[in-house]
Amino acid sequence: MYLNNLGRWLGTRYERTGEMQDLEQASVYLSTAFHHLATNPLHRVRAATHYLNLPADLRNAAQSIELATAALKQRRRLDFR
Repeated sequence: MYLNNLGRWLGTRYERTGEMQDLEQASVYLSTAFHHLATNPLHRVRAATHYLNLPADLRNAAQSIELATAALKQRRRLDFR
């Protein structure tokens, strides 16, 4: 949850300042929050959602597709609980 919050905060700061380093760090934190297996599944899906809402970076398109696919699978698991 903390990585998710930090990633969201950096994404918001990027929107205000346009500082590319904030966007890159937001991407790293949100991706890490999603892939951390000890994280609550709902928080993992939220981290993926926030990651996918960051401004697009074509260099990370494949990672974005992979993360979206994994988030959908995780979401389906939550629906069955």
